Amino acid sequence: MRRCYDGLTYSGGACSGSAVSGKKGRLTAVGNSAARTEYDYDAAGWVRGSVQTVSGAPAPYAMRYDYYRDGSLARQAYPSSTSVVNCYE
Repeated sequence: MRRCYDGLTYSGGACSGSAVSGKKGRLTAVGNSAARTEYDYDAAGWVRGSVQTVSGAPAPYAMRYDYYRDGSLARQAYPSSTSVVNCYE
């Protein structure tokens, strides 16, 4: 399993690309020979989405995330168009 940071992407067994301003120190991709996952961040540093690509799968698996003002996870949106809303007391 290879982990890529700073805006780099995973391809062909290695991290590649150029560092991206605003993503310094952030995990931006994880991968191995069977699959890879890439993460997208907003300006505040919260993960806003992830896309998992699996070898042999018909399409990538994309997730979206929304947060409450206090930083707790508010909603997870799945590729099936299903959303899970988290409520905290």
